[in-house]
Amino acid sequence: MHFFRVPWLLQGPWYESWLTSFVLLVSFWLYGMWCGLVYRRWNLPGLAVFFVGQVLVVLVAVIAVSLSHSWSDVGSFFSSLTALAVTGVLAAAAVVFGVGGFTTLRRATV
Repeated sequence: MHFFRVPWLLQGPWYESWLTSFVLLVSFWLYGMWCGLVYRRWNLPGLAVFFVGQVLVVLVAVIAVSLSHSWSDVGSFFSSLTALAVTGVLAAAAVVFGVGGFTTLRRATV
């Protein structure tokens, strides 16, 4: 199993490695579920708007960081994170994906 072990991310006790892998897989699953729910509710045009909206959010964040000249702060934030802190950031993203999927699911037709 050392072949599949990412040196920095999966170093440490076995339970931290399992937690990191679990949170990563859950976040991928929730994002995929949310994309599927958007497609089910609004078909292809809605899915295209969904992806374009995500790209615009990332572009606005990049422009805001560029205009404030804060790239060194962003880099130092991400470089100072431990593996367990990355797991926390992924868990926060998974919560956002889950809430977004749940709000989309509430109004989707079966």
